[in-house]
Amino acid sequence: MAVSYDIDLTEEEKKMSVYAGGEDEYLEKYEISKKADEIWQFIGFLDATIQKEEPFKLIKTNPDKAKKIVHELLYHLLGVALMIEPFMPETSEMIKKAISEHKMPEPLFPRRA
Repeated sequence: MAVSYDIDLTEEEKKMSVYAGGEDEYLEKYEISKKADEIWQFIGFLDATIQKEEPFKLIKTNPDKAKKIVHELLYHLLGVALMIEPFMPETSEMIKKAISEHKMPEPLFPRRA
């Protein structure tokens, strides 16, 4: 949606001061499953936001609001990329690259033939 609606993050937003760096209680204690649960819970929140707000429908009636929602989701998707980096560095890099280059990503989890 971000590419088709021409929504991009600012350079400052791409630096992701909210998500980048800092201490992480679960990782410091090697509680990997708790960290994974936290990440999946956040992804679930983003998915629920898409389902509730329906920016793909809202774009027809209230484009400004739809674009604002997609912009926030894009920002948080970059946060997801940073959160999964220790576990899935290649996938994280693919997400960050797609956001940075403002392009549709290649499939992150391609189907096996």
